[in-house]
Amino acid sequence: APATKFFIYIEGTDKNGKAFLKKIPAVSLKESNKWKQLRVEFKIPEAGVKNAYACFLITSTGKVWFDNAYLGSLENAPEPEGK
Repeated sequence: APATKFFIYIEGTDKNGKAFLKKIPAVSLKESNKWKQLRVEFKIPEAGVKNAYACFLITSTGKVWFDNAYLGSLENAPEPEGK
């Protein structure tokens, strides 16, 4: 079976009202019944963030499941599973 390809991107507004977009490089996963942990870190705008949300865009056929997604400050991030 072909790999499932998807993008993750973060959209939002900084505290000055300026929109921002952070695109995470494309991910390609081969069909598997095993969970794979994916952790992505990115810098927020210098002005700080007023609001933000994550978008998951599948660009091929297939399925992707997300569990325990977290969007927030690194210092408050939960420990990765298996640590």
